[in-house]
Amino acid sequence: MDKCIFVLGMLVCGQAFASAQCTNDGPIRFDKAVDNILLDNKHRLMWMDCVIDPTTEMCLSDNLSSFSTTGKLALNVATNATLAGYSNWRLPNVKEVMSLFTPDCEGDDIKQVMQLPERLNYVWTSTTASSGSSAGLLVLSTASTQLSPWGLNRSGPAILLVRDIDQPVE
Repeated sequence: MDKCIFVLGMLVCGQAFASAQCTNDGPIRFDKAVDNILLDNKHRLMWMDCVIDPTTEMCLSDNLSSFSTTGKLALNVATNATLAGYSNWRLPNVKEVMSLFTPDCEGDDIKQVMQLPERLNYVWTSTTASSGSSAGLLVLSTASTQLSPWGLNRSGPAILLVRDIDQPVE
């Protein structure tokens, strides 16, 4: 009986300690802005609130049959896109895209906050993979948050665009 009480006590204390570490005293993490813009106040980032269609460089509707693109095209779209009055969009780095899909204290489910297709599986990052046979960009699995190297000519992942909130308009 003493062991049972000890174990229950440890569980309650552990839960209280975990809750104490995750205070939500800061600003609200995500704010919707105009023109399909999502502000990430925690990381001071501005996201396009959708997957980008590489042919139109606009938000892609979920009813299209495919939204996969190559790494080369993703880099080209990110470099040339002018959306919501900003021309300095880019592909997110690993840390930025991981912050969207890895649960933290806020418990925000990004697929509920952003207008992302349900069948979104992989997202391009701007982070390069090692050289040799695995050279290319890293992609993030939105389900498992695992990173994988993908060749620049291989299709599959979708394009999410980001920019720094404090970056001047170009």
